[in-house]
Amino acid sequence: MSSQSVAEVRADFRTAEDELTRASHLLSTVTEFAEARKHGGDADPTPVERAASRFLSPGPGPAQTAQTRRSELAYLTKPLLDHDGTARDFFAVARAYESAANRTGSGEESVTRFIDHLEQFVTGTTDHVPPAETLATLANADDRAMAGHLRAVISTLVTAARAWRDEAQDRLNDQYTETDDGDYKRQSTGTIQSFLDAHDDTVETLSDEPIALLPVRLETRFVDGDLLVRVYPDRIHEDSHEPQLSDTERQWGQNFWAYAWYATVEFPTATEFATDLPAERHDELVTMLAELPDEGYPTDPAERKQAIRTRAWGQLVERFGRERASFVVHALKPEVGGESDDADWSYLLDETATAQSVGALSFPEPDGRPGSWTRAPVARLLPDEWLIYGVWATEGESDNRETFLVRGGAIREPLRIGPDPGAMAVAMQAVDETPESTRTEEGIDWLVDFDAAERAGMALRITSEDVFDAGSKPLDSGYFEKLVVTGVKASMDADRTARELRDLFDAQHYTNGLAMVPQGTPTNNADENAGYRSRTDPEETVDVEAAPPLVEHGDVTDGDLLARALAIDPSSLGDDDHVFAHVADADATDQLDAWHANSALWSGTIGYYLQTMLRPNRYDGTSETPPLFDQLDTDGQPDISDWLDGDDPASWYEAYRRHFIEYVRPGGPLPTFRAGRQPYGVLPAAISDPDSDDRLWAGADLSDVLAPDSKDRTSPGGNVKIPRRKGGKGTRDWSLEDIGLGGSNDEESTEETDKSSLKGDDPARDFAAGSTDEFRKTYRPEDAKGSIPDADLAKTYTPEETATVFSSKEIATHYSPDDASTVLSTDELNANYSSEELASSSVKTDAKGRAIDEESVDSVGAKTEDDRDDAADEKGGWFR
Repeated sequence: MSSQSVAEVRADFRTAEDELTRASHLLSTVTEFAEARKHGGDADPTPVERAASRFLSPGPGPAQTAQTRRSELAYLTKPLLDHDGTARDFFAVARAYESAANRTGSGEESVTRFIDHLEQFVTGTTDHVPPAETLATLANADDRAMAGHLRAVISTLVTAARAWRDEAQDRLNDQYTETDDGDYKRQSTGTIQSFLDAHDDTVETLSDEPIALLPVRLETRFVDGDLLVRVYPDRIHEDSHEPQLSDTERQWGQNFWAYAWYATVEFPTATEFATDLPAERHDELVTMLAELPDEGYPTDPAERKQAIRTRAWGQLVERFGRERASFVVHALKPEVGGESDDADWSYLLDETATAQSVGALSFPEPDGRPGSWTRAPVARLLPDEWLIYGVWATEGESDNRETFLVRGGAIREPLRIGPDPGAMAVAMQAVDETPESTRTEEGIDWLVDFDAAERAGMALRITSEDVFDAGSKPLDSGYFEKLVVTGVKASMDADRTARELRDLFDAQHYTNGLAMVPQGTPTNNADENAGYRSRTDPEETVDVEAAPPLVEHGDVTDGDLLARALAIDPSSLGDDDHVFAHVADADATDQLDAWHANSALWSGTIGYYLQTMLRPNRYDGTSETPPLFDQLDTDGQPDISDWLDGDDPASWYEAYRRHFIEYVRPGGPLPTFRAGRQPYGVLPAAISDPDSDDRLWAGADLSDVLAPDSKDRTSPGGNVKIPRRKGGKGTRDWSLEDIGLGGSNDEESTEETDKSSLKGDDPARDFAAGSTDEFRKTYRPEDAKGSIPDADLAKTYTPEETATVFSSKEIATHYSPDDASTVLSTDELNANYSSEELASSSVKTDAKGRAIDEESVDSVGAKTEDDRDDAADEKGGWFR
């Protein structure tokens, strides 16, 4: 068993996959060049040099150095290759091939020389990466056979990269060997299964981040008295995206941006299109732009730019399809030179933006891919294991029920859901040799074979022993009343999971297609045509895929709200680009419109109902037209104020209003999105823990906002008193039942809540007659203001509670700077307190004793609800 953690092995696997892609691209480029030389033609060695540079050089970014590239290439020194029955590293195998080929020259144009130089770099003898020009020179040597010889050595390098990828995958997953009788026996335990074995309940290893539950499809069947359960990923799990570009895609993507640059300049000169491209490619683009006809386009600059951009986009869509064309455009977003800060890639796509001159473009260098199809589709973000919670019952005997839990094995990573192009040639050869064979390609056999699915963690078997002690009854003596299959990916931390989720949305966007679903869109079950329609017309899609971003962080569009809820927004991930920036209908404002509609409708609908129908008459001092709950206050029925711990329901009015406006959505609290043809709704759900419930309103951490030592606490939703559970002794031990929303605790309390003896119709009389606690339970600050002295009002209520009736000057008069700092801004503190008073308090001050702002706003120091929302966003979104 590997001593590495699951996260470390996953990181090794990702690096190995990238290495295999780089090496395969280099091999395909050298192979294409060798074929051209073999047939006597002249070939350009520039692609070979470019592919060699991408393989040998560190990647982009300040974190990528020669040292990191050396560590990535360390697999070349591992004995991963089986050569003559012994395990050897790449260098040993390559030199053996050289010796056998009798081509061990010592000159500069020698493959052996290149192998030596590469080994010196990987082992640390030198810090200099072998120059990419060396491979290009070898490929273009006078000896035309040299290119084929170089191809054989690079093929060995690809084999080493593939062996390293497979070795990392083997460390992740359990390994099985087939026995003589056709069964399979576990040979080794992977790191994922080791993680599961070390934890009885993996959920306990999670932090307080919420869990995103993605749907799956289930199939069940009874076989030999057991219930077999198959689990299949849904469309949202699919990832067939290839984030590398072929040479053809790179060429046409550069063409698009060249057209966009040309259309932005009012009086373009094609020769000014100076970039860091090779001279031949640059001249090719200049010629293309120079041949662009002036006739046939609108004379208006904005209309002309739109027409040229649409034409260029149409060329991409025609060759690669909408989804892949979108990725090509986004992967090649250039940097725009010049002195203007406004001129960036989005400026080139803005149809209203034109200029007399625009700086030269500088294109990125994404990794290349060796062909149009290089990797198998896989299912992403499946849990570590599947768990089945079930209820078995006997027909006609409602009391005879058995509950059970069945755990599956570790789910294979990555889980292939389609053929691998690298394995297809081997599979086809096997079929040709044995036509009668029906053996499915290894890796996807779990799709059709139950035993293979069990080994992959995608099938579970429920036996009578799982349900009954010692299997005392057969399963067919009753029926399964309920089966719930679920799981979590506890072996992946929250930050990595958010990154993987963002990558999965990108994969859907660039393969199956991704879009938001506006409210009111017909479903597949509606009488009218469903809302889905494949849009491939360039004129319909250019303003989505090849235009400035539709969504920006914080603009409260539907796309922004969904990204922040899932913690995949730029602020949470530290990215520059928004995941829904080019997703259709992501710029809709259905949720914001619902917020405004609720605001407008509150007063005349449910707000009026709460104020008139749910407030007992004794708080109004009248007996006319008894409200609803006064009519129910007979035969032992409770008064609503009993549910509110004696409070006047009006004191909860603001909390109700805020909750209604911000969270009540008939169409759902978050936008619906579509992956391919399949729509998905996003439903936030929470479990109320009867012992501790740390959140009531989304976006605010009440355990931070509320003072832990106060007798009553005020929620961010308004003037809502939340009494501490008796016996709490300063702990944050409370639940939804404690705040009086009408529920009752499962356990009966042995103590009765104190009731107020005050009548509630004369604040001045009741203040003189009752205790402070009774007065607080009966009256709000708004009710008592003017009836009792302000000094007594301040002694009775906290600054947060009197902030609605006191001015900043009055607050400063009756409270200390420490108490007032919870409701007053820095400017208000400085205006109402002396520097001596502030300096002697705990308020943060400068050298002159004046209050200053904290360096960062958190949920404790937030003075407004917007500040608290911003603080919650900085912590990672609504659901993290």
